[in-house]
Amino acid sequence: MNGGLVHTLAFLFLAGVTLAAAAGVVFKRNLVHSAFLLSVTFLGVAGLYMTLEAEFLAAVQALV
Repeated sequence: MNGGLVHTLAFLFLAGVTLAAAAGVVFKRNLVHSAFLLSVTFLGVAGLYMTLEAEFLAAVQALV
């Protein structure tokens, strides 16, 4: 399998997970569920930074 294809698929998967978690933050009524989904969103953004080869930004995002 081509390395570029794997990176593209990983990016698209992480983007979908991040968008779904962000939508869940907005639409959930339970505060605990929203906080959990917000942490998933932050980790998804860190994963997106990793696919873009921005390791420092990913580390800083994961620390937030």
